[in-house]
Amino acid sequence: MLSIRNQIKTATKDFLTQQFESPTEDFAQFILSSIIEEVQEAGSQQYIDYVKQALKEFLNEQLPKTPGEENDKPNNTKGNRTFKFEDEEYKLGSYEKCLYKYLEILFNRYGKEKFGDVLHINFGQQKPYFSKNRYELNDAQEIGVDTDIFIKHPFGPGLMAKVIKTLANHFKCELPTVDNQTMDELIAQKKLEQENRQRRRTSVK
Repeated sequence: MLSIRNQIKTATKDFLTQQFESPTEDFAQFILSSIIEEVQEAGSQQYIDYVKQALKEFLNEQLPKTPGEENDKPNNTKGNRTFKFEDEEYKLGSYEKCLYKYLEILFNRYGKEKFGDVLHINFGQQKPYFSKNRYELNDAQEIGVDTDIFIKHPFGPGLMAKVIKTLANHFKCELPTVDNQTMDELIAQKKLEQENRQRRRTSVK
């Protein structure tokens, strides 16, 4: 009985963590169904986006502020991602902003027409990461100014690294580093974290 209880506890925590980090449309619609009677209206992408944003805001409000945390964990504080490309170095607030900076560099270097290639690059996923229609994407963010292209949100370190590698290969452009880590190192680190989580789930069975 204890083993089943631990499995349920672990699965629940993993599911909720995943939903807070990147809410699925089904989860958003489940929340909407409690306040919107019309199913068709509840499926509106605009309402789904509202729910996803509300989940993120709630999570940020609940995160504990530990005394001295900013000194103990500098890599997790705002502005402490070191993004380096060629001879330029930038202090950015998140892995996502590192990806946005790389996209900005590509746009400025290759121009609007060539940058539009991002709409057609195969990133190995079923749903698109880039689109001219924001409602095709998960919590879309517009890329810079005058690109007329939106990008899905959010991006963690592993996915960011994979997308940057694919972009660099397509545009024949140099790869950046983030916190002195290469994109391959970030991908390997994320894979190791996922394997460790899987082992922990298996150990409670």
